[in-house]
Amino acid sequence: ADCVRHARMFFDRPDYDLASAVPGSFAIAPSPKMVDALTRDYANTAAMIFGTPPSFDDILESARQIEQDINTHS
Repeated sequence: ADCVRHARMFFDRPDYDLASAVPGSFAIAPSPKMVDALTRDYANTAAMIFGTPPSFDDILESARQIEQDINTHS
């Protein structure tokens, strides 16, 4: 509720569909149709990460886990 109120204050646009931002509905992990393009982009930009970059699969799994945690504990 606080996040939606804040977003409406600064970014209230109909295309944001803020009314649908309810606990349990947050999406952080990319949709399956986005994964190929994101995988290619990560392969092209991973060299910009200092140290050993995490695998893209690990990043996706982290995003899925965060999404699940947020939606389960909201």
